[in-house]
Amino acid sequence: MLYVVTYDVHAHRLRRKVAQVLQHYGRRVQFSVFECHLSAGEARDVRRQLARLRPRKKDALFSVRFYRLCQSCQAKTEIIGTGALTEDASFYVV
Repeated sequence: MLYVVTYDVHAHRLRRKVAQVLQHYGRRVQFSVFECHLSAGEARDVRRQLARLRPRKKDALFSVRFYRLCQSCQAKTEIIGTGALTEDASFYVV
């Protein structure tokens, strides 16, 4: 399943940690936006890792959003300018 993951994190160090987690699961398409092809288990893992980063202070800005895109929605995605929709690899090298 394709997920578009966005985040808004005020603290620079924490923002970098969020990006590092997401880089293991997908491709950055904008500064705070990643496209990730995730299995159910991977989606659970990335959510768990990001939840651990959430600051305890309630006034700290920390927002991560997951948008699931079905294949029908992916086909309707429009990009104006540079870039292309991330494609799931047809094979994996281990």
